[in-house]
Amino acid sequence: MYRRDFIKVIGAGAAASTFTAVLEAGAEEAAGGKAAVKSPKGAVEFTVMTVPDGCLCYEMRRAGKAIIERSRLGLVTDAGDMGVGARVEGTYKVLTIKTESPLRGAHSVAVDHCSSALLPIGNRWSLEVRVYDDAAAFRYVVASSSPLEVKGEATSFKVPRKSVAYYHKNLRNHEGWIRQTPADLLGADVAVPITFKLPGSGYAAVTEADVHGWSGMSLDGAGGGLFKAEFKDDKTWSVAPDGDGMVRSPWRVIMTADDLNGLVNCDAVHNLSPAPDPGLFEGSEEWIKPGRSLWSWWSENTSPPERQKEYVDAAAALNFEYILVDDGWERWGGLGKDKWAVMADLVDYAKTKGVDVWVWKAHQMILDDERRNYYFTNVKQTGAVGVKIDFMDSESHKKLEFYEKALIDGARHKLMINFHGANKPAGESRTYPNEMTREGVRGLEYNKFSLKPLTPEHNCGLPFTRLLAGHADYTPVTFNPKKLGKTSYAHQLALPIALFSSVTHYADKPEMYLENPPAAPAIEIMKKLPATWDETIVLPQSQIRELAAFARRKGDVWYVGVLNGSGRRDITIETDFLDGPGHAVVLSDEMDNPAAFRRQEIELDSDGKIEAAMRPGGGLVAMITPG
Repeated sequence: MYRRDFIKVIGAGAAASTFTAVLEAGAEEAAGGKAAVKSPKGAVEFTVMTVPDGCLCYEMRRAGKAIIERSRLGLVTDAGDMGVGARVEGTYKVLTIKTESPLRGAHSVAVDHCSSALLPIGNRWSLEVRVYDDAAAFRYVVASSSPLEVKGEATSFKVPRKSVAYYHKNLRNHEGWIRQTPADLLGADVAVPITFKLPGSGYAAVTEADVHGWSGMSLDGAGGGLFKAEFKDDKTWSVAPDGDGMVRSPWRVIMTADDLNGLVNCDAVHNLSPAPDPGLFEGSEEWIKPGRSLWSWWSENTSPPERQKEYVDAAAALNFEYILVDDGWERWGGLGKDKWAVMADLVDYAKTKGVDVWVWKAHQMILDDERRNYYFTNVKQTGAVGVKIDFMDSESHKKLEFYEKALIDGARHKLMINFHGANKPAGESRTYPNEMTREGVRGLEYNKFSLKPLTPEHNCGLPFTRLLAGHADYTPVTFNPKKLGKTSYAHQLALPIALFSSVTHYADKPEMYLENPPAAPAIEIMKKLPATWDETIVLPQSQIRELAAFARRKGDVWYVGVLNGSGRRDITIETDFLDGPGHAVVLSDEMDNPAAFRRQEIELDSDGKIEAAMRPGGGLVAMITPG
């Protein structure tokens, strides 16, 4: 039986339509309490079974190789661990689903091609499984006529011995250092995403998607490569059933690939998240617009309105779309007008320059629904286009409920949202495409405070760990020699290429970009550097925490960004990703001065090469235009 369902997909800058093809593969019979689901091309197999002690478990293999070894399944409620004494029973259908949707991320179109099954676990509950050729995911589905009291999960993930883990341990706001440890030795309180380099070859990463009504998951390393789901911000929480009378947990997601390019281009988190509500987002291409922004807080804290106009002028000079007015603007009311009138004056001035304005707000002041909508109404009336919301510092079910309410109310007011002091993303930007970025990352802010500056190794780890979950407002690019830490100008300029954010906030003051002679070679690239991408290639030299090398395409222009780790390195980049001849502007390290560029112009084709030397903590950026 073949069925075509028409789905209208909204929210990646323009509405788009696509068809979902669903092929019903027929009924399967669980044999001996065991069920196996294979990906459409057969690369990945996800198997559920009951082990001799009566516990429900699963395994995951890719091309015959263990990705996740036998690991526990189970939802813990008032009635106990539902994975104990449980088994797959009866028949189930395996559906092959293939659909496309707009994406803001590694590329512009996400392909959702998977095998899907709802496995009946006795008559108590079901396990929903989706298996891709580069991922597998599962969630618990429980019929309930009233809210379900959840006390956690028995879910675990056991990676093969001698795997290497790349991770951080900040569960408060996910601003942790990216570290490297043998997975066998890793202990408690590990954030997701966590990435594993598997023994021999290949990679895996564990995270979650569609965290609706739940508490955010982290992991407890129990030794020997075993990681157990933990929920540090809630001991228990209540989940209301969906409209069909089912309670659904978030998806537990395991990505896998032979190389880092495959891992970065995995769309599982996006695909597992619900499509946007057309009632909220019809016509959203008119007000949801990716772009680049200047802001003053990183370089000079609070700035008065006249200084903000200078940021507007600089944004226009750089061809940037936005400025962000951060903390302190609400004290502008002492200037003879109320704060809203002063903000409206700034917004009006910015519009004459082709620049739009975002404004900041502490989330504690808009927790209440009425106060939040009052605030959003006033923001909208000024003509501002977005709100930065700060200091959630938790992923409890209550805080995650606030995120969702803020996004829904923001959409009703046609406002874009940026969350700071935030947890990691989990597909929210698909369901609510007005979420343009969020922090949840140890970013350049740590150079501002003269705390321990960010290390090149940390930066080289982020694209392959935290960024696998989605966008990150790292706030890149300082050209202040005193704030570089152990990096260089070329490393800084490569950051917005390596680290995706659909609104990218450039950290430094205008003078450091426009009136700083050593930085001048960067301006021609900054004026054109996009915030979203049509295609991404992780170059083969890349190694987590050592080198992050990306080639990204927007339209017919390619941008190469390379972040170097701690050692001096010579690099040769093959330009076989080009379709024809191109003209490249290449900025690399001046080897005896981190606060300077070496500039080259070269002609390239698909047989060409870009060669450069990089300092420890250095980098390289190339812009390649056709012709």
